[in-house]
Amino acid sequence: MVIRGDGVRCQPSLFVCSGKIMIPQLAQLLSPREHQVMTHLCRGALDKEIAEWLSISSWTVHNHLKNIYEKLGVQNRTEAVMEYLQK
Repeated sequence: MVIRGDGVRCQPSLFVCSGKIMIPQLAQLLSPREHQVMTHLCRGALDKEIAEWLSISSWTVHNHLKNIYEKLGVQNRTEAVMEYLQK
């Protein structure tokens, strides 16, 4: 098992993020930073908290979320979390 700099532990065809096994399609769909944002979002963090933890601006978090919503085909945070946890 390999632990990448973004905290994602990976095996050749298996991806684990925050202790959750994900199919490779989802792992490849989102960028490593988007996975980090989603990990914090799944824990109920606000944009400002995510920004502080990742050392980025709140606007950058907002932009990551917009990209995540588009990639997952959802409209809001709740839908994003539901879709992320189901895949």
